[in-house]
Amino acid sequence: MTIGSFADATLADANGAVAAARRTFRDSPWRDDRQLRAQALNAIADSFEARAEELARLLAAENGKILPEARFEVA
Repeated sequence: MTIGSFADATLADANGAVAAARRTFRDSPWRDDRQLRAQALNAIADSFEARAEELARLLAAENGKILPEARFEVA
């Protein structure tokens, strides 16, 4: 069972990603707009809640946990 995959990246790729994140933080309303950040974090939380069962099953498969314990962790 494949749970996920990732792409190979170089140090230059990582440095480029960090630089882009810094530019975005510096040049966007994200830095100063608490409401914008709260909305983004709430959207992420809603997504986790909507996929709780799927995430619990992945956690159980990845770590060998029993499903009730995995469900508790993602709740």
